[in-house]
Amino acid sequence: MFPPKNSPPQKNPPKASAAPSLVILTPDDVLTKFQRRRFNPDEFMNVFDRFKTNPFGPGGLSDSKSRGYYTEDDGFTGDMKSGYGKNGKGQNSRQGNWGKNGKNGKYGDGIDPNLRERGIIDLASLGSDFDINKALLNRNGDGDDPYGDDFGNSVSGYGANGGNGFGNGKGDGFGSGQNGYPFGLNPNDPSFDLRSNATSAFSVYPGDEELFKKLQRQLNFGLFGDLFPHEFDDMDIHQKRQLGRVARLQTAQKRNWYNGIWQLFDLLDDPNSTDHLWQTLKLFMKPDGEDENTNKNNNGNNNQNHNDDGKENINKFQNKKKRFRDGIELPSDDDDDGNSNRSKKKMRNKNQDDYSELDSITNDPVAKSLMKSAKKIFESFLIYDKGGLNLFMRASIIGPLKSGKSVFFRSFLIHVLNFLVEGDRFKSFFIVPLDFSKKKIKTPAQYYNYVSSTVIEALLVQRTDLHLFQNSLRKAFSSLTTASHMKHLPKPISSQDYLRGSMKQVDILLSTLHRCYNEPTLMEAFLTNVSVLPQTIGDIFCFDTTYQIIDHIDLIDIDIKRKGFVDIPLFEYVKFGLSQTQYLISCVHEDHFQELMSAYDLSSVDLRFNTQTISIFDICKPVHLNDIIKVEFKKDVIPPILKIGVEHCGGCPGFICLFDQVCYSFLTMREEYSPTSKMEKKLRLIQACEDLIHTLFNCKEVPEIEDVKLIDNLEEEEEDAKEEDK
Repeated sequence: MFPPKNSPPQKNPPKASAAPSLVILTPDDVLTKFQRRRFNPDEFMNVFDRFKTNPFGPGGLSDSKSRGYYTEDDGFTGDMKSGYGKNGKGQNSRQGNWGKNGKNGKYGDGIDPNLRERGIIDLASLGSDFDINKALLNRNGDGDDPYGDDFGNSVSGYGANGGNGFGNGKGDGFGSGQNGYPFGLNPNDPSFDLRSNATSAFSVYPGDEELFKKLQRQLNFGLFGDLFPHEFDDMDIHQKRQLGRVARLQTAQKRNWYNGIWQLFDLLDDPNSTDHLWQTLKLFMKPDGEDENTNKNNNGNNNQNHNDDGKENINKFQNKKKRFRDGIELPSDDDDDGNSNRSKKKMRNKNQDDYSELDSITNDPVAKSLMKSAKKIFESFLIYDKGGLNLFMRASIIGPLKSGKSVFFRSFLIHVLNFLVEGDRFKSFFIVPLDFSKKKIKTPAQYYNYVSSTVIEALLVQRTDLHLFQNSLRKAFSSLTTASHMKHLPKPISSQDYLRGSMKQVDILLSTLHRCYNEPTLMEAFLTNVSVLPQTIGDIFCFDTTYQIIDHIDLIDIDIKRKGFVDIPLFEYVKFGLSQTQYLISCVHEDHFQELMSAYDLSSVDLRFNTQTISIFDICKPVHLNDIIKVEFKKDVIPPILKIGVEHCGGCPGFICLFDQVCYSFLTMREEYSPTSKMEKKLRLIQACEDLIHTLFNCKEVPEIEDVKLIDNLEEEEEDAKEEDK
C-alpha cells in the first residue's frame, strides 16, 4: 500500500493512487514503545494468595479503618467526588460511586444504572486489579440466577440501609461488624443460611461432592488435568468457598460476554427487543399470519407448534397406500417383509438421532439441520496447537439471492461464540460485528461513524474494566469529525495503572485520525486507518487476534467522490482491513461479490485465494419432504404445468422455509369449510406461489396462474403413469 503525498515520512516514495494508504499512528512520526501489562486473566497463578492481600477479602474486612482509597475527580467519572470513601467512611460519595450520597448503598458498586437495567454486570477481568468479593456483594439480581445465592436477590450494595461498612458513613472502614464480616455474619456459624436472603458474598456451602461437580461445569481445568481432584481434597472449606466464588464469577463473565456480543450484532438498533439467538432464527421461519409480537414474547415454541400441526395434517390427509418418508418406504400392517422394513426403520431412526442433541432447544427439523450443518462446517476451521484447539477463520458465505445466507450466518456465529466461551478463548479474541445493511453509507464521515461506534461498543463489552472510561471513549470518537481539536482522554486511577499506556495510544490514534480527516490530501490515509481500526484497537488493548463479523459486505461498494480528486473505491479499503484480521463475511449478490474480492489494480488486495468459501446449498432439510406444489398456468404458456418440489430448494434455508410455508398454507386451507374463506385462502396461495417461483427461479415476470394444488410424490407417480398410458 502506498502513502499519500502529505503523510508522515515513509520508507517508500509516495505515488498517486486510489489504493488504501496507511499512516503511522504517532504524533511525532516516531513509534514509541510502552510496556503494557499483559491482559490474560486465565493466568491466575495463586488464587488464595491474592485473596490474602485483598482489602475486600475476608481477611481484610476488620482492619481497614484508615485505608481511604481516596481519589479526586479526574473529569471522566461524571459527578464522582471521592473514590471508595475518604478514610473508609463513605463521605462525599455520590451516585455512580460507592453509595448514593453515602446512604443505603443503592448504587454501591459504581455501576451505571443504565447498565444495571440492561442486566449487564460491571465485571473486570480477573487478570486486572479486580475484587471478587466486591462484585458479589454488589450484585443486584432478580433471584433467577441458577449459579448460586450470591447472585440472588440482594437489594443493596455496601451497607444495607445505612449499616456497617459502605453506606451512610457510620461504619469504620470496609465493614466493621461482628467478626469482621459484613452485616455481622460469620460464614463459619452453623446457623448461617442465606438461601432466602442473599445479602453477602458467602452462600450456603453445598458440600464437597456437589461443589466439585459445579466447579467441573463452571471452570476449565485443562491446565490442572488429573491433579485437581487431589488438590481439591487438600483444600479447607474456606478455600473451596473462595474457589466457588471464582467459578460463579467466570460463569457470569461468560454469560454477559455472550449476550453482549449478540446484542451488538442483532440488537444494537433496538435495545428494547426481546429477540435472542434462537428466536432470531425462528422469526425467519414464522408461519403466515402469525403475530410478530407473540413470536417475540414466547420461548421459541411457535415454530415447533407450526411444524407439529403440519405433521398432523399430513398424516390426516394421506391415503392408506404405501407412503415414503425421507426417501424410505414406511411399513404397512400387511407387509410381510419385516426384516427389510426393520432395517429401513433403523436407518431412519439413525438419521433422526443425528439431531437429538438439539431436542432441548427446538423440535423444528429445519432449525436442527441448519445448526447441525453449521457445526460440521465450523469444526473444519479448528486447528490444534500446543494450547489445544484453536480457531483460524477467513471465510465467506455465498449463495443465491434470498437463499437464507443471513440466517445461516447467524447460526454459524452461534457456534463460533460457543467455542470461544467453552474453550476460554473469548478474552483473547476481539470480535467486531458489522452489518452494512443497517446503515446507508455514502460519505467518509458516515463510514467512520458506523465503524468507530461499533468498535468502541465491542471494546466496552469485551473489556469491562473500561466502563469508567465508556462515556469519554464514546464522546471522543463520535465528536472526531466535528471537533476543532481533540482533547486528551482522562488518566486511569492508580488501581488501573495498567491501562495508562493503552489510553495514551488511543490519544495518539484519535489525534492522527483527526488530522487525516481535516486534511483533504490525507483522505485516503483516513479511510485506511478507519478500515484497520478494529485491528488497531485490538492491538492497543492486547487482544491476541481480531475477528471481524460482517454481513451484507457488498453493500459497501461505493465510490467516494471528491472535487478535484480521483474517486475512491471504498470496498478496496474494506478489503485491506480484512487482510489484517480473521473474518467471517456474507454478501447479498454472489456474482458481484466474487468480482469485488478480486484485485482492483496491481496495488490492490486480492482476497479470493485467502478466503474459504462456504456454500449455502445442501444446508438443511424441509418438513414437507414428500409434498409437491403443482402450478397450472393459463393457456399459451409452455410448459403449462410446473411442479415444485424439495429438489428445487437446493437445501438452502431461505428457499426451504418459503416452500414449507406454502405447503403448510395448503393444509390449513383444506380444513376450511366456508366457501368464502376457502376462496380467500386460495387467492393468497396463488400469490404465495408466484412469490415462490420468482424467488426460486429468479424470474422477472411470472406467467398468470390458473390453479395451484398440493400433491405428494405417490400421486405424482400415478399422474405420470396415466400420462404415459395416454
